[in-house]
Amino acid sequence: MSRRLQVIVAMLALAGSTGPSPAAAGHRALHARRLPLHAAPLAVTIVRGNPWVLAERGDAAVVIRPDPLSGAALALINVDRPGPDMGAISFGGGRIWAAAGEQLVSIDPARPASVLRRRLPGVANAISYGFGSVWVTTIGQRRHLLVRLDSRTFAVRARIWLTARTGETGEASGPSSVAAGLGSVWVAGFAALLRIDPKTDRIASYLFPTSPSATNLAIAQGRLWVLGGTTAAALDRHGHRSKVIRLPTAGGGIAVADNRLWIIDNCGCRQGTLLEINARTRRTARRFATGTTPIDVAATPATAWVTTFADGMLSSFTAG
Repeated sequence: MSRRLQVIVAMLALAGSTGPSPAAAGHRALHARRLPLHAAPLAVTIVRGNPWVLAERGDAAVVIRPDPLSGAALALINVDRPGPDMGAISFGGGRIWAAAGEQLVSIDPARPASVLRRRLPGVANAISYGFGSVWVTTIGQRRHLLVRLDSRTFAVRARIWLTARTGETGEASGPSSVAAGLGSVWVAGFAALLRIDPKTDRIASYLFPTSPSATNLAIAQGRLWVLGGTTAAALDRHGHRSKVIRLPTAGGGIAVADNRLWIIDNCGCRQGTLLEINARTRRTARRFATGTTPIDVAATPATAWVTTFADGMLSSFTAG
């Protein structure tokens, strides 16, 4: 189901209801600011402390550098026709990497007009940078792919078929998130976590750190954080689980900064929720109401940034 259809269904189901308030459950509120993007955001990343957003604007997918006070576009780069309400953006190696539809772009944040482009062999839905390469998961082929591209030349170095052992996972869904780091490339999806060895470009292992599925990933402070359902798990570089945190709601996206987990709920609803969780105590420190249909989250030690698809907003939440 596309995000747009998900929003419509949820709104009909929740008509007349109200979402959680900033002070819900006794948590003190964060300082919040809502910035209109005049576009439907798909993903957000942090570049030197500032947010950059991949969004749908009309019939095009664009990368926006929003003014952190007003939301006005300080830079606007066309990517391609978007996929079905999906796309991805990341920062690494000094450049911004964004993918939408079948197009990958590389942007110099200091000179946004400096853009490199590459056609992909399918519709992109996740991206990461690491090991001198850009890693993009694509869907829409006979089988899903993890495409490895040289970050300097954009040459395709490997096409890795992503297959799941459905007898073990019980599900044949596709990839949903990718993260490169800690000696491996990690792909969430298929109700499992796939670990790819960047030395061989082969799937090294299938892991099951969360139940019912692994859907979103974040690497921080020597750990891989895996989000799945109502569970967030921390893994070491070997894929061994070192910590498990139970969540009060099903998570839709995760960001980690300064021993804090920022998690948006997985809802196509009029008012979503952002959770701040203390990674040491494993407890929810506070929560805040977001806009309509939270779709992605990114964080610095001071601020969490949340994009909400249906109302076209970028919201900042700064800890008091």
